[in-house]
Amino acid sequence: MKKIVSIVAALAMATAMFANPVMNINVVDFNGSASVSWGIDLDRGTTGFKNDTDVALKIHFLDEGTKATSSDASVWGEIEIKAGGVDVEKGGSFTVPTPSVEKAILHIGPAWVGIKAGHTTVGGFEPVLATRSTDGTNKWGAVAAVGTDATQGITVGYKMDNVFSAEVDFRSLQGTPWYADPDAKTSWGDKYSDKYAASIKVTFDMVENLGVALGVSKDFTVDHKLQDGDESDIQLFGKVEYKLGLTDKFYLKPQVAATWAQGKIAEPITGITGYVANTEAVAAVLFGWGAEKQGTNIKYIEQKVSDGASVALRMSNVVGNFWGDDKNNAKLNTFMGDVLVGVWDSATLVPNLTFGAELLLENAINTAKVEGKVFDEAIKYKHKETVDCTPVKTITAEAKYAIDLDGKTITPKVAVVFHDDLVKVSDKNQSEYELNAQKFYCGVDFDGFVPYTTFSVDYETAEVCPKGYMYKGHLDFTCKISF
Repeated sequence: MKKIVSIVAALAMATAMFANPVMNINVVDFNGSASVSWGIDLDRGTTGFKNDTDVALKIHFLDEGTKATSSDASVWGEIEIKAGGVDVEKGGSFTVPTPSVEKAILHIGPAWVGIKAGHTTVGGFEPVLATRSTDGTNKWGAVAAVGTDATQGITVGYKMDNVFSAEVDFRSLQGTPWYADPDAKTSWGDKYSDKYAASIKVTFDMVENLGVALGVSKDFTVDHKLQDGDESDIQLFGKVEYKLGLTDKFYLKPQVAATWAQGKIAEPITGITGYVANTEAVAAVLFGWGAEKQGTNIKYIEQKVSDGASVALRMSNVVGNFWGDDKNNAKLNTFMGDVLVGVWDSATLVPNLTFGAELLLENAINTAKVEGKVFDEAIKYKHKETVDCTPVKTITAEAKYAIDLDGKTITPKVAVVFHDDLVKVSDKNQSEYELNAQKFYCGVDFDGFVPYTTFSVDYETAEVCPKGYMYKGHLDFTCKISF
């Protein structure tokens, strides 16, 4: 009897949890639209038609499944595998997903050792802003991860609930096989590189809504000793963000993040190699009142908008020594800063009114100090030893208002962009023009007057035009049928 009880107890301590992938075929999305537009190019006086069709079809084939071990023992091995769900869209084909190992951890009380491949980089932060600039990337203000990315090794971790967690990654870099033939089929020698990198990452969660993270990455094998006193690469990261509730709706979210990287890089203007310390940072505050990082917009402001108003400053500082021919050394110290001010609201303040505006000041802070002879005269002239560059300003604003008329909707829209960075170009007659980017758009949509049909009138100017002049643009009339 005692033997049976001990067996049952052992089974209770070590179990596996199952949620196998399940075939579940259903149509997730099936809709379509067709449209025809007739437009007028007001500058050339020409007209024409344009037809468009679009059909969306998405079929779900497989539900996601996981399988993992579980135990009450103080020392135990945890492994979790996962097979993702399968959705196939139009034009695609069914592919059995490649299962992955999500976790592989040896638990030792509150500590653990991870044996999966990982990373020795630190950092990576994207602030939450009302708008994220019209540069097409949606990543304005993001602080990229830094450090040598060694992947093969282990992670040692420790966590104290509601206090902090720490992870130490110790990993090796892949090397060159010891044998002479680079085309040989066997490559077991490449893991014995004797080259290592490590990182330490610590996060603190002692205060609700306060996020604090620190990280340091060190490459033990890279040596950039171009001159006496230089050291190997080391990278640092720090982040602090806090959400302060003001009312049930409004809140403040200050955010600060920075990386500091030391190593060998090319000077951004001349391309000359040097040994530098590079600091990248962002400081932002969001006065929010709704959803964050929404996948919506009106015309020119990029998606990932958040209901609120924000101010952000991104900064870059490079300090280093550079070496040219004939030992013509130079020292460079640059500091650059851009400012982004934005506001967005998705009809939460005023019903049916969606609006956004953005002011981007590039080179709001821009100083560069050059000492030495390594830079050529053109670069010296550009830097002028110490230079304060004139900011480049971009203003974007847009709004739409849905007028509800008993189930029918009329939605007027307007948007404008002004960019004051002038560019000189020459035409075939060698006449010189100064161009700037300025766009204007307005339109109106009529929905519900005819079932499944939207009628639109849209007017938009050209993007780039001579200084002091705006092209007449184009006017389009569109009929779109959709469901």
